[in-house]
Amino acid sequence: MTTAGDRERDLAKLDVQRAGRVEQSGSPWEPYRLVGFDGIVIRPASEFLKELQAAGRTEATQRSYGM
Repeated sequence: MTTAGDRERDLAKLDVQRAGRVEQSGSPWEPYRLVGFDGIVIRPASEFLKELQAAGRTEATQRSYGM
């Protein structure tokens, strides 16, 4: 049985709006942060990246997840 959520989607047509940018902070405790177009740090994303840091993930991983 196929439901509406199971149908294939053409991802080439997917349009995802950019909500901000990833910035390198220069701090070893918060190497990257996400900021919105208004320049304000996006808190939920910041907390997630801090959890990655605490779990021992590399700066490259944090940047990739931020992207």
